[in-house]
Amino acid sequence: MRPSWLTWETFDRVLRVAQATGVGLAALGLLMTSHQLRLAQLSESATLGLQFDQRINTGVNFQINSAIESSSHLLKTSGGKFTESQLEDYLGQYDTLYYLYRQDLINERMIYNLFAFDVALAHKNQEITGFLKKVRSDNRDLALFVGFDKLADLVESWSADSSAKKLE
Repeated sequence: MRPSWLTWETFDRVLRVAQATGVGLAALGLLMTSHQLRLAQLSESATLGLQFDQRINTGVNFQINSAIESSSHLLKTSGGKFTESQLEDYLGQYDTLYYLYRQDLINERMIYNLFAFDVALAHKNQEITGFLKKVRSDNRDLALFVGFDKLADLVESWSADSSAKKLE
């Protein structure tokens, strides 16, 4: 004989509670997975940012940054100490950084905090501007180093409006 409290109605209620609990736990699992994925993306962004920071702030690239900051000539042809190839490598680092950003592999906060000052300064440098015009003209390719220009435009726009506050 079955107990009086064990009816189809009771069984249905228990089943509904179990289903609701299962759905809630599944939603919680998705939320936790999403959070872990976001943390992994932030970690990867930080890793890439620090790797590029290392590339840009060591060796010849660091010397180019220093020359830009001190308003010194860059290229040997204008009294500086760097070759066109070295300047191309320097600009290529920022060009690549822009494309990593466009692929969501590095986030705005990393770019802004690590590179905004140097990119904006380099982009305003008349010798670099002239070099880019010459390289693009000589190669008949206006797309050369366009990532550098777009990255500079981004960091300048972040600095110009309040979105920089969101990056803190």
